[in-house]
Amino acid sequence: MPAVRQDISLVPLTERFLRLGSDKKPAYTIPTIKEYFVDLEYVLGVISDGPTKSLAYRRLRYLASKFDMYYLLNEYKEVSDMKVNISRP
Repeated sequence: MPAVRQDISLVPLTERFLRLGSDKKPAYTIPTIKEYFVDLEYVLGVISDGPTKSLAYRRLRYLASKFDMYYLLNEYKEVSDMKVNISRP
């Protein structure tokens, strides 16, 4: 891997995006490129872990079936509420 400058940040932001207040401190700090890659490596390590992936997949299936059940039980109420509030934003 080529050497990476550690003093540069990921995205050059203007004052408008930093939302500078009266004290001229940024609303948040921008990580360096090294911090970004360290965090990325950690996230990719968690994602590639087999048991974690299985647990996340089962949890997503459970939540999807729970939403489907909600939709089936409340379909008529949802449709009637949408018809009452025709000018919803």
